[in-house]
Amino acid sequence: MVKRFVVVLLFSLAASIYIMPARAAGTPWTAWLYEDQLGRMTQVDSNGTMLKQIQLPSGTGEGYSRNIAVSQDGGLVAYGGTSTSTNNVYIFNLATNQNLFEFNVPQNANTSFEFGGDALSYSENNGTFAFSYGGVGIQWTLVVIDIKTLSASSLKQSDPAAASLADTGISFLPFVTYNRNNQITFMMIPYGTDGAPSYKAFTWNRDTNSVAPNAIYTEPDSATFLPTNEVISTISDDAFPGSRLPDTDFPVTNTLQVFDPKVNQRFIVTPLPGIYNPRFIQGGERVAVSHDYVQSDGTQIQSLLVVERSGVSSSPVNGVRQTSINGVLGTQDGFIFSSSSGSDPKSNGTSLFYVATRGINDSFNAVPVWSSPPGVNGRLVWVSDSAAAPTTTFSPWGQVQAPPTATGNSVYAVGVTATVQTTNNDVLNLRNGPGLTFQRLGLVPNGTIVTLIEGPQNADGLIWWRIRLPNGTEGWVVTQIDGITTLVPQ
Repeated sequence: MVKRFVVVLLFSLAASIYIMPARAAGTPWTAWLYEDQLGRMTQVDSNGTMLKQIQLPSGTGEGYSRNIAVSQDGGLVAYGGTSTSTNNVYIFNLATNQNLFEFNVPQNANTSFEFGGDALSYSENNGTFAFSYGGVGIQWTLVVIDIKTLSASSLKQSDPAAASLADTGISFLPFVTYNRNNQITFMMIPYGTDGAPSYKAFTWNRDTNSVAPNAIYTEPDSATFLPTNEVISTISDDAFPGSRLPDTDFPVTNTLQVFDPKVNQRFIVTPLPGIYNPRFIQGGERVAVSHDYVQSDGTQIQSLLVVERSGVSSSPVNGVRQTSINGVLGTQDGFIFSSSSGSDPKSNGTSLFYVATRGINDSFNAVPVWSSPPGVNGRLVWVSDSAAAPTTTFSPWGQVQAPPTATGNSVYAVGVTATVQTTNNDVLNLRNGPGLTFQRLGLVPNGTIVTLIEGPQNADGLIWWRIRLPNGTEGWVVTQIDGITTLVPQ
């Protein structure tokens, strides 16, 4: 039986239990954080005040889905609840604290909440909500819940309209990326996938009950900016360095790409190994990406970068913990992110940070806004104040062409010759080790033919190769920086 109207409001305890480090500058905002272990949601504002806390209802003995979907206005949340005998999807009203709808899923089925949850799973004005389920031996089903009439319709794998998807097989699950104008766009994600550079996407037109390929979405690691319908994605591209792990050939996202509906085209904004989780920030004027890289001493570092629409990226945001960033969302004047307070989030708690970017062009700083008590493993899932201002004029996107001779990681190999390529009569630094902290040995002019003798090494967010110059001098150089391929294999 579902436990309804279970709400815990902690207004009076917020000051004594929760730490409020600072008030975030800029336009005020509110945010929701979610704890999947407990099914608990916490609302915090830009003053660092915890406004309320809600325990999501579930069936007896049910655990909560890893991901949830909060509507664009922050009023509804959809999530999964599973036990040994039940498997349900719920839609809950966060404003009235009522469970609106409960959908029973086949017991052994998986739902699309495994892959994520997004506000764009809801249609305009929260009229419908779309998700999917399926599993081994269970045909996939794309479900659309009409929130107004509390009824459901579906597209099933066996339906004639889905015949064009037959080659995707029974081991795939639709993942909804867009729900507007009675059309549902979804990607087909394989179960147990080890990752792929891209996935097939389709649009189900519910008015005509037809399904057609969609070229806009190719990767779940995407974000859509509704005022312009631009879509940014981090995508693995073998034309640039760092597209795959050297030992396993596992694809690694190494480019930021955008689909611009004004020109109906996708193009590369900037190549950068190890970036993921792109988010529109500062009212859509900039982009934030998470960035993983390995320092010269072998330490794995997690950072956040601000990327201009031109493709120029910042140095890492100051004050970011080097691990455990678990949610990033944009605001009008910057962005906020959540992070675990230590190596064990279950015992160390969660903190919420604000990064102001408007009017700042060089160094960005993370300011702590709110911290939970120990044991709260929350994750940022929604923020208000993310849309563009009505008068905003956006800068054009940068476009980077793939290196003409680089067709994959295999072109960078020991023994290969390469040409140093710089712009504006610039030169390439030659260092005595793979990293920006190593001593500079000299400068390599544009057009110099060199030989690769060792590498690659990933350090300071860059790919490094040891080279030999025509005069016999040896040292380390980067293959790419600031969107420019500096070492072009012949």
